[in-house]
Amino acid sequence: METFDIPLPPPVIEQLNNKAGINENDEFVFDLEDVSGRLGPLDGEMEWNNGRNRATYENEVSNEGMKGVHRYTSGGDVDQFWQDLFGIYTWETYAEEGEISWDIDPMNMQMKFGMIDSKTGKSYSGNTAEISTDAQLGVKAEMTEDSITVTFSPEFETDGIDDAKINAPEMVSHVQHGDLDYSGTLEFEVPSISDCQNYFSGYNFNANSACQFNIKLSDLAMPIVLKMKHKFAFIKAGPMMAYVKSENLKGAMVSFDKLMYLSLYATDSARGRPFATIKRSFSDAGEDLKLTVPLIGAFEKEIIPAAMEYGSKWAKFLSNLFSNPPKSVIKAVYWMDKWVPSVQPATFDISGIIAATRIGCGEYPNSRIQDDVKGFAAGMAMMMQGHEFDMLEEAREFVNDINSAEKEATRKFALPA
Repeated sequence: METFDIPLPPPVIEQLNNKAGINENDEFVFDLEDVSGRLGPLDGEMEWNNGRNRATYENEVSNEGMKGVHRYTSGGDVDQFWQDLFGIYTWETYAEEGEISWDIDPMNMQMKFGMIDSKTGKSYSGNTAEISTDAQLGVKAEMTEDSITVTFSPEFETDGIDDAKINAPEMVSHVQHGDLDYSGTLEFEVPSISDCQNYFSGYNFNANSACQFNIKLSDLAMPIVLKMKHKFAFIKAGPMMAYVKSENLKGAMVSFDKLMYLSLYATDSARGRPFATIKRSFSDAGEDLKLTVPLIGAFEKEIIPAAMEYGSKWAKFLSNLFSNPPKSVIKAVYWMDKWVPSVQPATFDISGIIAATRIGCGEYPNSRIQDDVKGFAAGMAMMMQGHEFDMLEEAREFVNDINSAEKEATRKFALPA
């Protein structure tokens, strides 16, 4: 316990050393109440559950850790934790073995990873089930002076004996509905690294700024193109395309560095060149417009000025309201029924601010939000104009009665001699 600077009595230290410690082979050994074992850098073993469960491992490492294999085994009772986790309530015992391998070749820019695993279970009725997995992943990079291509090559195979489906359906139902066998490739290509570096650095951001990624899947006949320009960016696979445009208040495209509005679009009918679809105005895009959000530039140049313009028409009202508090506030409340009917449909109309935000989508466009806000303002004005202030009238009758009670108070509340 010296590492943690915790002083312990010698008997306690001796007892802990007997329970757990480092042996002469630099292995961590332990012998606790329900678990014991030996954990070393190259191999190890552990027993628990009163010896009914056992696990082992061994490592083979070479080339300074760039290549190696980790092998493991495990077996014994299936306790409640694993039954609940995997839903294998019919399994009584299990046995598992497998290995994880890696081979990294930095000189040739390629890597290989693998996993082999086999699980066998025995049910309470004596039936058995087995599930095995064999997965491989290859990664290879190819570079030229100004381009890079990274290719992933996954392979995956899962087999399950038919008895597993019959005798241990809980285990197999969420793992497989039949054997799986897959192999393919996924390729990412950056045709121009310098273009992408300049694009994301923001240096000399102009109409020629661009960054492109090409994605090819062996399962997809058409390539996927992700391209970013100075006013728009898109990802396209055949006729399916999602794109984002940098726009101004009127919906015209402006440079991303203006930080005005971002409009997100998606369509499954983008035939031909992408720009033919992208150049449409937001009003022509219809329900292809999924969302428009304002950025910092929009707040500075459009939204805040719109909010200040709306707020300016309340300047006189607020100035009078707080000119001589609390008298001015009390006067306003006392005679509220006299000035409230002056409300107009435009009094609470903030549609100009809503228009400045441009928030909306194809199914619920900003213009409809503006109309709804105008309708709300008109409805509030109508309600306020027709409201009856019965409590105010009663309050004023009470005050009038108090004001006229001078003689009455003088007579009724004269103090005794």
